[in-house]
Amino acid sequence: MRKAAFAILLLPLAAASANAQPIRGIVPLAPGQVFKVAGFRGLLKGADGRYHPGPIDLNATRDGSALAFLIADPAIPRDLEEARKFQAALEQCPHTYGFLVIPPGRSVLPRQVAMSLDKSGLSLRTILDDHNVFTVAFKHERRDSSLYELFDRSQVLTIENASHLGQRVVTGETIGELMRLLDRGQPVAPMALEVPGKKPNPLGPRM
Repeated sequence: MRKAAFAILLLPLAAASANAQPIRGIVPLAPGQVFKVAGFRGLLKGADGRYHPGPIDLNATRDGSALAFLIADPAIPRDLEEARKFQAALEQCPHTYGFLVIPPGRSVLPRQVAMSLDKSGLSLRTILDDHNVFTVAFKHERRDSSLYELFDRSQVLTIENASHLGQRVVTGETIGELMRLLDRGQPVAPMALEVPGKKPNPLGPRM
């Protein structure tokens, strides 16, 4: 599990908004593309064992390492269980930076999120997605399932919207196995998975 010193380099913040606000320049990402966002507001575990506000600098991860994001809410028992599995999996992935991503609806309540994290036993670096970046970039509104976004060591999106580490893809591997392959720098075919609970678009697919 990679550890990095995070510099202050953040997305512009909306002024005292009660709702998550999208930002300009964030566009849908497809497998095979690079995630170019520089940083986020976040929560980091301190020496006192509690989570505190702090910057997440994704530029610091661009050192030939893989990236793994788990979009989940630790206040939901099922999400917390998946986050613990994710944390354990990262211990087997020394060349991967892993982040927990708090969905927009909860990320505008950082104190409540920090309280949930303090009780969770987790130590994951946590992104507050209060600008709907992941919602837009990965084309989903997270509903009934946690979601994984996995990137290879050139930080190209490889696995989009997996629901859990035990999920098996058409090639036979589980998401957890693919995460370890990406950590080792082995080739994995890019793929986008169907988001559980996703509502159909009544206007049809976007052209």
